[in-house]
Amino acid sequence: MIAAAPGVAEVMRLLTAAEAVAGIAADLAVRLEGAAVPAEIAARARAVAAVAAPGLGEAPAPVQRATLGAIRALLRQAGDLVAAPTRPAGWSYDDPAMLDEQGRASRGFGPILAAQLARLGPPAVGHRHVLDIGTGAGHLALGLAEALPDAHVTGVDVWPPALACARANVADAGLGDRVTIAARDATALDERDRYDLAWVPGPFLPAATLAPILDGTRAALRPGGVVCFGIYAGPDDPLADAVIALRTARSGGLPMTAAEAIAWVAAAGFRDVHEVPRTWSLPLRLIAARR
Repeated sequence: MIAAAPGVAEVMRLLTAAEAVAGIAADLAVRLEGAAVPAEIAARARAVAAVAAPGLGEAPAPVQRATLGAIRALLRQAGDLVAAPTRPAGWSYDDPAMLDEQGRASRGFGPILAAQLARLGPPAVGHRHVLDIGTGAGHLALGLAEALPDAHVTGVDVWPPALACARANVADAGLGDRVTIAARDATALDERDRYDLAWVPGPFLPAATLAPILDGTRAALRPGGVVCFGIYAGPDDPLADAVIALRTARSGGLPMTAAEAIAWVAAAGFRDVHEVPRTWSLPLRLIAARR
C-alpha cells in the first residue's frame, strides 16, 4: 500500500502544513482586505489560523500584510515549481500578481534597512540617496521612502514586467517625486560617491554577477555609506536549509550561508562586515557593511 511506503507519512504531514498556510492566508485576506470568503469557510480558516499561528490576528497590521504577501508569493512560486519544474532557473515571472506579492512582502523591510543609516548621523548636505538594486515591483523602494522621509530612492531593475509594475505602484503611492524607477543593469553601475545606502538582493543574483554588482555598489556609495546584502532565512533545521537553497536556485541566485555572504561582501572591499541580529519576522538575513 502507498500509505505504508517510506516517506509518504512525512509528505502527508507537509501537505497538511501547506493547507494550513493557505487557511492562514484566507483568514488574513478577510481581516485585511474584507475578502468575501464564504462564512463557513472563513470560520474554518480562522480556526486553522488560531491553531497554527496563535497571536497573528493581534499583530500590527503591517506585520499581517507582510505575512500575507510572503504567503502569497511563496505559495505561487511553489505552485509554479509543481506545474513547471522544467522552467530554467532565473527570475522570469511575468504574472503581475506574483510580481506584486513578491515585492509587497518586502515593503515592511524598509524601516529595518533605514535603521542601518542611523549611526551615520544626518547628511552633511541635502538629502539622503538610497539605491534599491533589483527593485522588482517597487515595494521595498516605497518602504524605504516612507521610512526615510528626507531621502530620494532609486530603484533599478532589468525585467520589463517588474519595471511596469513598479512604476504603477510608485504612481499609486504618490511618491514619484522621491522614488525613481530606472531600467538599469546593476552589473554596469557607473555612478560614483552618490548613495548613502544600497540594497543588494542576494537570492536573485547569479554567481557571475555577484562580484561586479558588489564592486559597482561600493563605488556608487559615498565614503562611509552602507551596503545591505540580503539572503533568505528560515528555521534552523536541515529541511528549511534545503528549501531555501531550492528557492534561491530557482530564482537564479547562488545559495549561500551567512558566512559565505559575509565573505562575498568582504571580498568586494567593504569594511565592518557583519550579520545584523534578526529582530524581525520576515524570512531574510541581513549582512551590513560600510564603504
